[in-house]
Amino acid sequence: MQTCVAALRLPGRMNVEQVAGCWWAGWPDDVECAVYAYSFPELIKDNEPFAIKVGYTDCDVDARVRAQCKGASSFSHPVVLGSWKTDDAYRLEQFVHAYLKFHKRHRTRCSGTEWFDTTLAEIERVISFGLSQ
Repeated sequence: MQTCVAALRLPGRMNVEQVAGCWWAGWPDDVECAVYAYSFPELIKDNEPFAIKVGYTDCDVDARVRAQCKGASSFSHPVVLGSWKTDDAYRLEQFVHAYLKFHKRHRTRCSGTEWFDTTLAEIERVISFGLSQ
């Protein structure tokens, strides 16, 4: 069983300028990293913002999401809305978080720190922009 390094976080919070200025050599060639987004069926809405968790992992996205939700008090299973492979998943995740926080999408009253009231389309636009830089 592969251990996810994604649970290890750098201390403190970083703003967009700090994230953009970070030097990052990337993960070793045999590690596939991805940014992912998930939610729960009862939270998903069409054409309006809803609670979405945005994270990154260096292992299988489905395994990472299952590990995060194990023991959570929810009667439904999480739905992976999307995943985007990149050599720089941590930096891309931080970019998405900074953008969504700047636009006041961050959910501050929930368990966990990476939940946002947004849409999948908005996340895809931000990720597309981040990958093009």
